[in-house]
Amino acid sequence: MRRIQRYFILLCTIPVPLFLYISYNPRLCCSAESESNKRWFFIDSMNSLALQFYVHKDSSERVEVNVLPQTNVNKSFQINHKTAKKTVQRMCNRHKRIPHSLKSLTKKQRRITLSHLIVNDEYKFIYCYTPKVACSNWKRIMKVLYGQIELAENIQHIDHAHGFKYLSNYPESEMEEKLKTYYKFMFVRNPLERALSVYRNKFNDIETFRLLYGSEIARMMHHDSEEQYRGKSPGDDISFVDFIKYITFGVEVTEMNEHWTPMSTLCQPCAISYDFIGTYDNIEKESEMVLRAIHAPPDLHFPQRQKWYNPTTNKYMEYYFSLLQPALLRNFALKYFADFKLFSYPLPINVTSRSELGHVPQN
Repeated sequence: MRRIQRYFILLCTIPVPLFLYISYNPRLCCSAESESNKRWFFIDSMNSLALQFYVHKDSSERVEVNVLPQTNVNKSFQINHKTAKKTVQRMCNRHKRIPHSLKSLTKKQRRITLSHLIVNDEYKFIYCYTPKVACSNWKRIMKVLYGQIELAENIQHIDHAHGFKYLSNYPESEMEEKLKTYYKFMFVRNPLERALSVYRNKFNDIETFRLLYGSEIARMMHHDSEEQYRGKSPGDDISFVDFIKYITFGVEVTEMNEHWTPMSTLCQPCAISYDFIGTYDNIEKESEMVLRAIHAPPDLHFPQRQKWYNPTTNKYMEYYFSLLQPALLRNFALKYFADFKLFSYPLPINVTSRSELGHVPQN
């Protein structure tokens, strides 16, 4: 009996602590690249202490990251609202330690999310808007339902800053009641396509945006360059590669402009139980489903696409993303990993792991 006790004590004092030390020490269990990838993709995407714990705890798992051919990046993979909602529920249920209520969000997370939840008390719904996911058309619909305009199609340039009621405008007790009883919905888009749409629109068409963010990106990306600027206005020479480098490495998630803030950070789908999560690929059909669910007037429909609109096609996707080096594409995907994973979009990389992150869909 004493001999067994000695062996037990010996086992607990030497091998077990040594095993735990190796397992939880990323320098010993993982390559530098793998650990870097695994430690930060959830931290940057969700900014959650719980997920930091989860990722560190799971760092002993072997993770292989291989970038697919650069031309194998497109938006042909489509999901629907049922797939999106089920995946979100499954991922949120699996990771119990991530924020599951507004109270569990950090101050910055809470501020961001509350400022994106638009409320309509007459029709009793809450819409979380995500820029570059048809939010302009949905804001036109909101103004119709507020009684501010008659037809959603009649207004070309919408005032994004005024005329909306946000959840942050209500007392805490009313916030909780509305979240429990109101119909809640959001729409999502492939993170790759959304990023390219932002670049093509904001940095090609809008001078004020170029002046503000283009100049900042230029200083950050080319501060050591001796090339003389030859553009017409500051910030108009920003390349797509510069933009992706900036949003991947140059700014924290909670400090981003809303147009490239991860959708999961804007709407916090694990903290808010959405009744409907629609997809950009099926925006007209699924918007109609939402309008009927909130009992909107029968003659109110999702606005038709403007004739001048130049959509982000597969050809655009393949061209622009072929400009990225594999390491940059990989790090971009890891920065927006929560969006890819929560909303069922295929990663432009192959990630294999035996951890409870599960299988990552491939292109």
